[in-house]
Amino acid sequence: MRLLFLVLLGFLCTLGAVAQKRDSVPPAKAVQDTAHLTKKQIEKREKADKKAKEEAYKAQQKKEKEALKAKKKKEKLDAEVKEAKKNALKDSARLAIENVTKQAVRRSLILPGWGQIYNSQQWHLRKDEMKRKGVVSPKLWWLSVPAIYGGFVSVGLMYEFNNRYYHIFLKEVQYRLANNGQWLNEDYQYITQDYAIRIKDMYRRNRDLSIILFAGVYTINVIEAYVNSVFLRYDIEDDLTLKISPSLQQTPGVMGWGSVAPGIKLTFALR
Repeated sequence: MRLLFLVLLGFLCTLGAVAQKRDSVPPAKAVQDTAHLTKKQIEKREKADKKAKEEAYKAQQKKEKEALKAKKKKEKLDAEVKEAKKNALKDSARLAIENVTKQAVRRSLILPGWGQIYNSQQWHLRKDEMKRKGVVSPKLWWLSVPAIYGGFVSVGLMYEFNNRYYHIFLKEVQYRLANNGQWLNEDYQYITQDYAIRIKDMYRRNRDLSIILFAGVYTINVIEAYVNSVFLRYDIEDDLTLKISPSLQQTPGVMGWGSVAPGIKLTFALR
């Protein structure tokens, strides 16, 4: 009996221990917390993916810009190399002569007449080469320079004369308009008011024209220096692409017989 009691007591203790074991099914609150945590993880992952895509796009754009920049730089370098090769094909003498044109024009722009003097100096520096090519020496440079400055002086005197009389007649007209036709200068008392206005306009027009003529003389100075510098590299040697020479041409006649007539032969040479 005592043994049976102990067995029952042990069974009840075991049953109580099993009853006190925690339920394996989580409560509703724990399920909600887990679901909320999973949603946050998904949003975080989506943000990370979006940020990674944006960074990848920016990196791709930066890479394309760098590639375009490198391409332009390469094209510029290729153009410079091509130009350098092109210039290398020219002989040093031709390059030096071509530079004369730029220098002559630049000097004429800075100081009228300077380009003409520079052209004459360059011809004398290359006297043998110029004579071989048949380039005539710019012998009239000493005449062109005074002519240029003579033009400037003439235009300046023209401007001063017309400007002075323009202001004289301007004052005369203004005085007559303000004083009911009364003359200001007794030298012009016999000139009518309308005629005085026409004279004023004439002197103003001539004064403005003298300004245009001044610019024209300056432009002619630059053009003349440019043309003379171009003649320094004008080649009239025997190996020109076009040759003009006299010749005798057979003229048509009866039954193939004809006479010989003088003519001119043009020969084109491809070099």
